[in-house]
Amino acid sequence: MIDAGSIAQDVYALMASALTGKAPEKPDPDLSAYLGTYAGQPWTGESAIVAWEDGLAEMSLPNDDPLNELTKLRKTGEHTFRRVRKDGELGEEVKFEMGPDGKATALLWFSNRRARLR
Repeated sequence: MIDAGSIAQDVYALMASALTGKAPEKPDPDLSAYLGTYAGQPWTGESAIVAWEDGLAEMSLPNDDPLNELTKLRKTGEHTFRRVRKDGELGEEVKFEMGPDGKATALLWFSNRRARLR
């Protein structure tokens, strides 16, 4: 049986910042080059890179609890981001490989290359 109430609460939690006006009106258009889905490792599923707050976020797919599994990324250089830890400090580096069209073709995280799928 599908718990529609639980699904609705999860969707609201994801959208709450936008609904309360805390999210930027428009995501930074420069970040659109990184958005998409990326291959996972053999032991994981795909990852989605999405615009989130003032930067990007990574979400593993499939995911039963997207808000709690969201990993925020802050831009620190050209095509380079760092994970934002729960305490707000910056963690490891995430780099994007770029194609001739200016869009990301892969990301490198912990020296693991993940090809862009879509």
